[in-house]
Amino acid sequence: MRRAGATASRFAAHKAGTREIFHILSGRLEIQTTREVITLDGGDTATIRVDVAYGFVSVGSVVSKLIRLILSA
Repeated sequence: MRRAGATASRFAAHKAGTREIFHILSGRLEIQTTREVITLDGGDTATIRVDVAYGFVSVGSVVSKLIRLILSA
């Protein structure tokens, strides 16, 4: 859970082919990788390649709650 507007630590790239699933329970989350920026709202799910540096930030006034699952290659 991240306070609205709070940034997570930046994460180093994982092993080639690694994916991370983000499921947003509430709020709005912006995921930033060196390849793309994706904004997800409550109820959204996305699978992101995390074999590049990445991070995320809770945007908006509602606290973001999420579930993250890392799928190693």
